[in-house]
Amino acid sequence: MVFSESDGLPGLIVDRYDRHLVCQSLTAGIDELMDLVTDVLVSDFDPASIYIRNDSPYRLLEGLTLEKRLAYGDIGDVVSMPSGPLQFRVDVVEGQKTGAFLDQEWNRSLMTHYVSAGCHVLDLFSYTGAWALHALASGASTATAVDTSKNALNLAQENAERNNLARGLECVREPALDFLKKQKKYWDLIVLDPPAFVKSRKDLEEGIKGYIDINRRAMSRLRPEGILVTCSCSHHVDMPTFERIILAAGKQAGKCLRLVESRGQGPDHPVLMSMPETCYLKVLVVQV
Repeated sequence: MVFSESDGLPGLIVDRYDRHLVCQSLTAGIDELMDLVTDVLVSDFDPASIYIRNDSPYRLLEGLTLEKRLAYGDIGDVVSMPSGPLQFRVDVVEGQKTGAFLDQEWNRSLMTHYVSAGCHVLDLFSYTGAWALHALASGASTATAVDTSKNALNLAQENAERNNLARGLECVREPALDFLKKQKKYWDLIVLDPPAFVKSRKDLEEGIKGYIDINRRAMSRLRPEGILVTCSCSHHVDMPTFERIILAAGKQAGKCLRLVESRGQGPDHPVLMSMPETCYLKVLVVQV
């Protein structure tokens, strides 16, 4: 609902999960206004609850404390959200970001275009398995979700059962790179959606090496003409740089690549053109 500078409210994030709102205040200025923000959200949207997720380390740069608290209403036992044709339970208290990666919701429909009936899909850095479950809903025979978080994978399994997709889902708790290093299997489509490898400019060179390595390894586990959906949320890596990274990975893997589609964050995360770092999410669909 609110994407900080891009929506003219620097430091304020408001995400909506059905009738539950989750807010983050990342700057001292917005922090002073949070009571007013809460009042406006209650007045204009009549939410079931408003939860404050002020646990981002970016707050420390502004001298602010870290906290999580219920500001209004009642969360209840389950917070859920629609995701295309699916319904997902979301952990707004302990989950990543505000509970889910809403900036990728716009892109999950890619599965309906590139998943064919009977194909096998690998979802690396899967978190709660949203890509994998959308692949299964689009006709995939199997989807393997790989993540290091036990809680995230438990939620992936719960959401699979909720959507009658549990039969096709396999959850593997392991670092994605370790998983790829020992694999002998091949997949028809691989989704690579890691956390930011480059969190500051000083990490750029090392982060680029990391992106090349894991994309190279993913490409080597695709069947001929398979699809790689590869992402980067590092705002220090712009789209031309990311395309060069993927090309370098392809050369190292001995693969010929065709760029099929290039995307970014959804329109609910608009880009402030005078602030390039608000254009942070890169998504490439590559035939290998």
